[in-house]
Amino acid sequence: MNKQIVRALALAGVLLAGSVALTVAKRMGLLDADTTLRGIMVLMGLVMLVYANDIPKSVLKKSARGQALQRTSARALVLGYLAWVAAWVFAPIDMANGLAMIPIILAAGWMALACVLSRRPAV
Repeated sequence: MNKQIVRALALAGVLLAGSVALTVAKRMGLLDADTTLRGIMVLMGLVMLVYANDIPKSVLKKSARGQALQRTSARALVLGYLAWVAAWVFAPIDMANGLAMIPIILAAGWMALACVLSRRPAV
């Protein structure tokens, strides 16, 4: 089996196992609903951060501009998901979802801007 597929399956397994463990802990009375939600969202953000970090390591042959765009996209997403995790860890629970979305939207905007600017002729 391909190394990338094995890694993706392992990360999916970590996400599922962590979510199940947090849910079981909640049902046993060890965690409250807010802590369980925070834990699942932090786990999801960390898994997405790992995927974002893998973007520039893909082995597809690209031009120098394409590689630069990949690195820019990866940086934006890694920073966005770090901020996502921080929002879910530190923000009040009623504000965490909204605050976590802001850096992801900014990262998507940054990537869109990088795509547009990469299409311009070099000076």
